[in-house]
Amino acid sequence: MAESVSGADHRVPLDEEALEGADRVEIMAALFENFVAQQGGLCLSLLGELDSDRSSGSETSISEGDLEAAKHVVDQLEMIEFKTHGNLTPDEAAHLRKTITVLGEALLRKLGDKA
Repeated sequence: MAESVSGADHRVPLDEEALEGADRVEIMAALFENFVAQQGGLCLSLLGELDSDRSSGSETSISEGDLEAAKHVVDQLEMIEFKTHGNLTPDEAAHLRKTITVLGEALLRKLGDKA
């Protein structure tokens, strides 16, 4: 299974309690991190990497549409990386780059499996 970039669930809730009293910059940073994690979880789910049936040993079929949708998520994250270049903190940029790398590797594995 691919390294998890967002934990086991692609619906990552924002920890609003931890952000109480935070300024706009801190809130936007938390929202950005949450967005990247959600997109990562969505992509891994489309690739069958977060499927609950995997734990029972059954393989699930991944459709061409799922692969295309997963590729679209990776493409969108790459676009965000390009468009935000120079505007992210080093931690935000590293988190986004790691997410893109992990998802890209998982996508390539799945595409290789389909060949």
